Amino acid sequence: MKHYLIIAGIILSSLCLLNPVMAQAPQTLTGTLSVEKNDSDAVVKATLTVGEETVYQIVLDDNGKKLAAALADKTVEVTGAVSKKEVETKDDDDNTVKTTELWLTVKSFKAVEEKQESTDSDE
Repeated sequence: MKHYLIIAGIILSSLCLLNPVMAQAPQTLTGTLSVEKNDSDAVVKATLTVGEETVYQIVLDDNGKKLAAALADKTVEVTGAVSKKEVETKDDDDNTVKTTELWLTVKSFKAVEEKQESTDSDE
């Protein structure tokens, strides 16, 4: 019986190593949603910028499309699964450059109330 438990533990551990997405918990990110549309006004790209430089490409499944349609150019809180994708692009000198893109599969989202600074003055 002891050997079966050890074998089961090894199998479960290797499954998590082979499929790291399975081991990841959903993340909640807050940032600015940018949306690009084509001439027919259909969403072709959506990105979530968190902080100064971190950009997540939004997967345009049903939830991603709903997010893009409802909250374009707004500050949003998005919960979802983050994955990484290696892509090759050309730089200005026509050299192939490999970069890593972050992709976010949306599970849920909501608008974030933007704080307005008080303009009251004591006179």
